[in-house]
Amino acid sequence: MECRTVFHHLLACQYVGVKNLPDLTVHACTFDPVLNEVIASLAIAVPGCQPEPTSLETLDVNQLSTGALVFIDMNLEDADACSRMEVVLQRWREQIARGVVRCILIGDAGTGGASSIDQQSRLFQAGLYEIMERPLNLRRLRYLMETSRLEIRHILAKLERVETTQLSNPSALRQKLSKVARVDTPVLITGETGVGKTYWAEQIHRQSPRSGHPFVVVNCANLSTELAESLLFGHVKGSFTGAEQSHIGFLETAGEGTVFLDEIDCLPQAVQAKLLRAVEKREFHPLGANAPRLFQGRILTASNQDLEQLVTAGQFRSDLYYRINVFAIEILPLRRRLAEFGEFCRMFVEVVARNLNVPRLSLEPGLVERLARYPWPGNLRELRNAIEYAAIDCEGDGIRADSLPPTIAHFLRQAAATRSPIALSDKHGSHYQDNRRGSRAVGEGTSCIKAAQLVGALQKNGFNRSRAARELGVSRMTLYNWLNEFGIC
Repeated sequence: MECRTVFHHLLACQYVGVKNLPDLTVHACTFDPVLNEVIASLAIAVPGCQPEPTSLETLDVNQLSTGALVFIDMNLEDADACSRMEVVLQRWREQIARGVVRCILIGDAGTGGASSIDQQSRLFQAGLYEIMERPLNLRRLRYLMETSRLEIRHILAKLERVETTQLSNPSALRQKLSKVARVDTPVLITGETGVGKTYWAEQIHRQSPRSGHPFVVVNCANLSTELAESLLFGHVKGSFTGAEQSHIGFLETAGEGTVFLDEIDCLPQAVQAKLLRAVEKREFHPLGANAPRLFQGRILTASNQDLEQLVTAGQFRSDLYYRINVFAIEILPLRRRLAEFGEFCRMFVEVVARNLNVPRLSLEPGLVERLARYPWPGNLRELRNAIEYAAIDCEGDGIRADSLPPTIAHFLRQAAATRSPIALSDKHGSHYQDNRRGSRAVGEGTSCIKAAQLVGALQKNGFNRSRAARELGVSRMTLYNWLNEFGIC
């Protein structure tokens, strides 16, 4: 399978859960009516893309805020083309920096003006995504629409979580972030899935001197060595099968901004070595390139794994670990932040009410205290999703326990039946107890704890029952019996 096909397949798998986002608008700002028709026809053929007839003069920046692919037709042999293109890119700088707008320059091949290496470099630093020369490769054009749709939808989903999930800022953590944001020290953010690592990474970027430059998020999960190298460092035309054009990697796209490598533990070891060179020597080699490129940005990393254990097991390079782990920040799971739980609930209710246009949305009395007893294996992300689910499912403006997702609603019913506080334990064996109704913890043999452990194991393992059974140390038959017992599908 060609590298580009594998890349497209992985993107589809990774972003398949992104729903309820607007279509990617495709704008053909060219002087050629035939070319406009070709681009519009391809956009119609790609699911999730919507062609929008427009011109550079009438294209409003507000039209680009929900994701856009803009094709601009300019004569590459015109000496002023580069300057005019830079003005256009400057108009959309904010949207380009957020990653929700991609500009593609179309023109005839030439030797002067914007076709020179130096001027192309200026355009890419200004935010240009790609240059396509005539005659256009229609397969490449369609592929560009498909991958941009997937990637921009994913970015929008993350931005939606970041912008609407304004997490509570404990003063100690806020002070740490403020201090480390002012310097270029590498930061490693750790914590379970759903605690908000991307949010905190973006806060560091926004408070840093680099805030006016791009914040580039790279998810390192499920990437082969070749794909990871191409995405991070770029490649030159012909460097591998399917490399029909040169590609600028994320380290170069970021310019003087910040590159956030999420799930760094999944990065192939061969790529770890090249990343170490970029961090230490401030240079990198695109695939197939003879000369190194200068890295001008900052690296932030995150992981939900214990990297020190992976180093001991030989699964992560020790030299890279000690280089990225200069300043470590641990984001605690939701079950260890019960003092802030009520604030999180109120915040998410306000966010969901605004998004769904339900101005008087509220939680029924006592529901916050009951929700705090659930283990929340998906952390803040799961809590927000649960409130949104309940807001859609409930009758009227009041969210009740029976409007919550089935697994959570069932857990709350079981917890209410015991009329006892619940003691939960995390992977380190530390216990956290809700003492609002007494100090006696329910034993592990009770139905509530069994339900909590079952829900946690299922969600941690992507609802794969075989893996969940292995983690719980029981047979699949026992696990199926528990599912029947608790009425979980």
